[in-house]
Amino acid sequence: MDVSDLLNSALGAPLRIAADTVVTVPARDLFDFIYGASAALLAILLILLLYLLLAVVAQLRASARAIDEAKAALSEDEAMQSLRRTMTYVEEIARQLHGETARLTGAIGHLSDRVEQISSHTEQRIEDLNALVTVVQEELEETFVETASRARGVRAGLNRLTEKREHRSSS
Repeated sequence: MDVSDLLNSALGAPLRIAADTVVTVPARDLFDFIYGASAALLAILLILLLYLLLAVVAQLRASARAIDEAKAALSEDEAMQSLRRTMTYVEEIARQLHGETARLTGAIGHLSDRVEQISSHTEQRIEDLNALVTVVQEELEETFVETASRARGVRAGLNRLTEKREHRSSS
């Protein structure tokens, strides 16, 4: 069998080949077989990889759904609702304490200023009182000395009068 008979049988129609035309058919060797097998293996591996990737995505979606369901169940849980209410109360108390602390700090600052003013005013009054006490003490000392001096003078005068009377009565 020659080449033209092979081509005719392969094509299913008669083929006319000129005598000067050369037709070559590639030979199938081990390299072509390995190349084809590796391409098929690579295609199978790619399909497996896509399958695994789809399985991982499906697992991730299922996990996300499970997490959402757990989150919904947890948010509907009575203990969590109670905890949320408690946290709301604690936040409100903290806000009130902050406001009260700020108000108390302001009041203490104002009170401290007033105490300082009163202390300064009291010091001034004490100094004035000390000055007054000093003046009164000096006046009292002067009055006491004058009174003692006059009392001596009156006594001396009475003694003289008494002596003159005694002297007149004895004469």
